[in-house]
Amino acid sequence: MQRRLNLLLLSVLLPGLVLASLLTYRVERRQVREDLFSEGGFLLDMLHATRVYTDTEVRPLLKGDGYEGEAVFHAPEVPSYASRRVLELMLQQTKNNEDEDGRWTGYSVHEAVLSPMRAENLATHWEAEIIYEFQSPSPPPEIRGSRVVAKHDVVYLARPIVVPDGGSCVDCHGARDAAPPAMLASYPGASAFDWEAGAVVGADVVIIPLSQARDDVRHSVALLVISLVSIFALLFLVLNAVVVRQLARPLRTTLLTTERLSLGQGPPELLDESDTAEFGRLNAAINRLVRSLNRSIELAGRTVGQDEPD
Repeated sequence: MQRRLNLLLLSVLLPGLVLASLLTYRVERRQVREDLFSEGGFLLDMLHATRVYTDTEVRPLLKGDGYEGEAVFHAPEVPSYASRRVLELMLQQTKNNEDEDGRWTGYSVHEAVLSPMRAENLATHWEAEIIYEFQSPSPPPEIRGSRVVAKHDVVYLARPIVVPDGGSCVDCHGARDAAPPAMLASYPGASAFDWEAGAVVGADVVIIPLSQARDDVRHSVALLVISLVSIFALLFLVLNAVVVRQLARPLRTTLLTTERLSLGQGPPELLDESDTAEFGRLNAAINRLVRSLNRSIELAGRTVGQDEPD
């Protein structure tokens, strides 16, 4: 009986453990991906905010000081340069800070443009496909997905780079003839011109490695499995102890005693009735049955004795 009970417990607990582990792994993986996309969205929000700040508050001050008219092109007045440098410095500071938990390790943001000023901003093949989707008649607000980049599994989040109305982008990237001479001298081979307000010219793409996230998921699932195995093992031992003490042992005693009574190998009452549980009641019922049978046998013996002739 105890062996069957153990097999029953194992047949329930082991599939439950496997199912709980698989479900937890899927939920954790989905949640980690959402967290990665959320952090990537934070970086893109910061990138956009820095551009707007530089364009609306920093650049007008420089123009007022005659800074823009100098013969030398100053990159810090360009919103995209400012946003890129702020992001680079933040990621570098986080990487060098020993108190950080490696939150941004491996993150990278690429300002992918089809016709860039700098060769570093040229969109790759798969980034160009994203830009074309943003240029479609019904573009999504953002595009997310996963792929292999440089032999590493990554997830990416992309948002369109839209030329703002009334911003400084058109001043430098409108007609080539109207562009600042200093900028043309700094980027002689640039082709980022003829931009129009409201046009999608590129995409900000944040690339996030999955290696650390996968390790975190495996660690969480491993802790869960260890916890469940410990709980199931304790439950298994407790149930076995309870079954042996409250069920198997009393039942075995009752069975052996009943067999002895049925064979006439014991006195009329050998079963313990002190147990207040069901076995006590069962033993009492068996004892009453034995007493009734004994009385019936005695009465039958007396009747047979009286009927015999002297």
